[in-house]
Formats: sequence, structure tokens, C-alpha cells
Amino acid sequence: MIASVALALALSVPQDSLAPRRLDDFERITAWSARREGSTVRIHIEPGVHVPPGGLVVRAPLPGRRAVLVDAAEAVSDSAGGVVVRRVPLDIVFQY
Repeated sequence: MIASVALALALSVPQDSLAPRRLDDFERITAWSARREGSTVRIHIEPGVHVPPGGLVVRAPLPGRRAVLVDAAEAVSDSAGGVVVRRVPLDIVFQY
């Protein structure tokens, strides 16, 4: 058994808002939505999403982010500007 398996979500956010998306994850459905609001991108990951043992790695959708908040608390990001989350539902805000 591999305990460090993680699912990476790399989002590309155009100028317009994004509709909710679904992707197949370990034979389960993952649902998330993202929208751009001025200088922020807000990502919501739905309840019931399967979180693998290594967590969900959410990459910064745009270059040049200043801060990352997870459920309104400042989060530690990796060198690519993403965060690892280990529970859902939650909201992630990338500030630019």
C-alpha cells in the first residue's frame, strides 16, 4: 500500500468564471468549482470528494500569486504556489 499517493489539481482559469467541473479520481467523482473575482481566484471543493492518503494538491491557477487562504486562514504553499489539503469540503482563495 502506498501511503503517499496524492491527487494534483492544476487549474487553468480564464478571465470568465468557470462552471463546476467533475473529474474521475480513483473511480470516484471529484467535484470542484472555480471563479475569478478581480485579483482573486476562489476554488470550492465539494463534500464527499475522495481525499487520497497524500491529500489533494491544488496548484495555483495563475502565475504571480501573493497569498493562499484555505477556509480563510493563511496557508503554507509549495514552491509552485500550490497547497496540499487533507479534508473537504473547503474553500481555497489564491490572491494576486
